[in-house]
Amino acid sequence: RRPKDFLKQASQAGHPRELVNKYGTLSEHPVAVSLRSSPQQVERERASKLDRWISLKRRLEEDSRLWFAGIPPHAAKVLEGKDLALWDALLKDLRYPDTQLIRDMGMGFKMMGWLPDSGVFEKRIKPPEMTVQAMLQQSQLQIPSTLNSLKQVRPDDLQRQVWQETLEEERKGWIWRDASGHQQGLSVTKRFGLLQKKGKLRVIDDFRMSGANSACAYTEKFHLLGLDFLAAVLVNYISDPSVKPMPLLGKTFDLVSAYKQFPVSLEDRRVLRIATLDPSSHVPAVFGVNALPFGASGSVAAFLRTSASLWSLGALELGLCWGAFFDDFPTLTSAETASSTDSAVDGLFSLLGVSYA
Repeated sequence: RRPKDFLKQASQAGHPRELVNKYGTLSEHPVAVSLRSSPQQVERERASKLDRWISLKRRLEEDSRLWFAGIPPHAAKVLEGKDLALWDALLKDLRYPDTQLIRDMGMGFKMMGWLPDSGVFEKRIKPPEMTVQAMLQQSQLQIPSTLNSLKQVRPDDLQRQVWQETLEEERKGWIWRDASGHQQGLSVTKRFGLLQKKGKLRVIDDFRMSGANSACAYTEKFHLLGLDFLAAVLVNYISDPSVKPMPLLGKTFDLVSAYKQFPVSLEDRRVLRIATLDPSSHVPAVFGVNALPFGASGSVAAFLRTSASLWSLGALELGLCWGAFFDDFPTLTSAETASSTDSAVDGLFSLLGVSYA
C-alpha cells in the first residue's frame, strides 16, 4: 500500500468517539448493560444464568459424549475437555447466526478453498489467488527448495528454541511427525521463530510462502471489537445523562494457546505440512498439523468465528462489557461488579472448556 493511500484511509477512520454512531447509543447496545444496571441486578442475573447453564451441562453429558464419538480422532484430541453439546445449545438458544460453527469446530476447520459464510460478519468477497489443486501442483516444485533452505539454517539458540517448541507441540498432539518422506500431493510450509518482548518466542508457520494462504477465500470481512469499540462504549457511558458515572476497572482475559485449542479439517490434515530444522541432526523434520497453525489465513478466519461466539455469549447472555480482539477479551466493570465479572468470565470459559489466563 502506498503511503498516500494509507494516510487517506487513516483520515477516514476518524476518532474513537465518532464510533458512537457506528455502535449505537449506550441504552441501545447490550454490551453496556452492566454499566447502566444496579450492581445487585447484574450479580443476580449473572448468577441465575450460570446456574441454568450448569444444570444444562449436566443434562447434556450424553450428548457431549456423542459429539466426540462422531468426530475425527485428531479433532477429539485437540478439543479434549470442551463441551461441544453445551456450546451448541447455548448458541441455539441465542439464535446465533453461525449455525454451523460447532459442527465445523468438531469436524475441524477448513483451511483452504472457499471458507463457509458464518452470517456474523459484513459481506465482502475475497477470492482465492489460485485453486487448491493449482497450489498443490506448485508445491511439488517448491518442496525440495524449502527443505534445502532449512539445511542452511544456523543451529543457533533461536533455532534450538524453535525445535523445543515444536517437540512440545508434538507432545501435546497439536502436530504429528511425518517421517514417510512422501511429498506428492502435499504442501510444506517453513517454520521459523521470532523473539518478542521479554524474550518470548513466537513460532510462525509461513503459509504465505508455501502458497496455502493464496488458496484461501472468504465471503466476509472479519472485524474485531478492540479498544476502539470499548472507547465508543465509554463515550456513550459518560455522555448519557440518564446514567450516573462511576469509577470503572479494566482487565483483559486472554486465551491460552488460542489457535491450538481448535482442530483443522481432516482434508487439510492430509495435505498440510510444516518443516523446521532439527538442530541436533541438522536435518529438516516434517510434521502434519492437527490444530490451527499460526500463520495460516484459514486459522484466522476459524478463530475469529470462535471468538465472536464467545463474545456474543458473554455480552448478550451475561451482560459483560467486553471486546474481542483475536484471543484477548478486554473488559470493563464497575468496582461493585468486579467480582461478579470475574466469576461470569470464568464460568463461561470453564463450562465450555476454553483455557484462558
